[in-house]
Amino acid sequence: MAFGMLKSTILALFLLVSGATIAVADDPSRWPIKPTQAALIAQRSVPGAVVLNVRPLPGGQYVVTLRAGNNVLRVTVNAMSGAVN
Repeated sequence: MAFGMLKSTILALFLLVSGATIAVADDPSRWPIKPTQAALIAQRSVPGAVVLNVRPLPGGQYVVTLRAGNNVLRVTVNAMSGAVN
């Protein structure tokens, strides 16, 4: 009987911790990379481009819309690491 209770407690703790991690990942206000930083990172990846828009996506990503000359580009920036995808 004690083993079953321990197993349930461990499962409940795992679900609680997992749920908190997912909530943090989907909450843009808690991401280490802020929208202005994402814009600068994206702009550095396309020299001479002008930032038109920065939008958070689910799962810890920003999509940054840039204009370079007559072209409109979208760059994805990881909100946790700052990596350009």
